[in-house]
Amino acid sequence: MNFLVGLLSGHADDPTHSVIARYGRGVFQGPAAEANVSGGKLKVSGSYLYVPVLGQLLADRCGAGITVQGVVVSKADIVSQLEGHGLEVIEVKKRGGFKYTVQANLSGSLLHRLYEDLWEPAVLLKSRGAGFSLTTSQSIPKPNDYSDPSFCSLTMPASDENQMAAFRSIVPGAEATTFGSLSVKHIIKIDDILVSKDLAEKPASMVRLMAKRKGVLTRQLTVDGRSVETQHEFVA
Repeated sequence: MNFLVGLLSGHADDPTHSVIARYGRGVFQGPAAEANVSGGKLKVSGSYLYVPVLGQLLADRCGAGITVQGVVVSKADIVSQLEGHGLEVIEVKKRGGFKYTVQANLSGSLLHRLYEDLWEPAVLLKSRGAGFSLTTSQSIPKPNDYSDPSFCSLTMPASDENQMAAFRSIVPGAEATTFGSLSVKHIIKIDDILVSKDLAEKPASMVRLMAKRKGVLTRQLTVDGRSVETQHEFVA
């Protein structure tokens, strides 16, 4: 699940709205990612909101024989959903929500679908396959740390195909290329909060979560020392 795709298209789906709904009016540092090629290895690191992006990148490029372990944090009880996606639930902690310790051996397609379907919970997995390794911090960061690009890190062979796939994943909509180093930052500006008529009588807490945001996403991309900045209007 790549919420940037929804913002760049101008009109977002439910998963993208769930991410952008956490912002009020103002200017905010958004997700950030970095990638470097060295010694035949490609290392891609990203902030919290890049976790499903890097998870699906590993799933798609590795393909099979992926060992996963880690935690899933959710506001609701989702044991049946986790087991339905092939995860073994080892431990459950409940304190203002649910924190599941999980493990599994999954194919790439199952792991990809896991991130796609469970877009609301925080899926914080450590995954390994032949030549591929993803590490993810095991706790949801504080809002001030949402832009820290060291939250998750993916290492894989530095083939041209993997470089192009990584570029397309972390910089969707841009023309992909091979590279030695790459960094991307996003600034989210919310200009207005659009409250539809059917929300007028709802509680303020519900209005805050359901109202759409209108704003601009600014992307700052640097590839091998060359920088470009683009802006993208959105309603999400």
